[in-house]
Amino acid sequence: MRSTLTHSDAGDVQHRQRRPIRRWAAWSYFGFGMLFILCIIIQVFFAGVGILVSGSWMIAHAALGSNLVLLPIVLLALSFAARLPGALKWLTLLLFVLVALQPVLIYVRASAIAILAGLHTVNALAIFTLSLFVNRHIWRLLHT
Repeated sequence: MRSTLTHSDAGDVQHRQRRPIRRWAAWSYFGFGMLFILCIIIQVFFAGVGILVSGSWMIAHAALGSNLVLLPIVLLALSFAARLPGALKWLTLLLFVLVALQPVLIYVRASAIAILAGLHTVNALAIFTLSLFVNRHIWRLLHT
């Protein structure tokens, strides 16, 4: 007896094959999100030590900060691979924009509107808060 797959059966097989990939992407998003949060905490430490102990620590702060923009790019790609809800994709894009804006806020201190450099710290708080918010929602999605 020959077994035949109907069109709907083939779609079910494809759906079952894609689901583990989406789940893996969602868990990866959560893991990279936690890594991002850890990096932000380390950034704050480097900045604090750089201000309060020795300015040489600001080199570590700048080095980590310049590489930190890579993680939101990974998160954005994973948000599509995991087929996260649209709102989470937009929030991930916002996270990328805020991180990309961070060095710009430092470089404005050489301009006539140097007071805007103070937004560097406010933006860091926004990045940290948004990261916690998004990761909390991913955690909830993974456990439903």
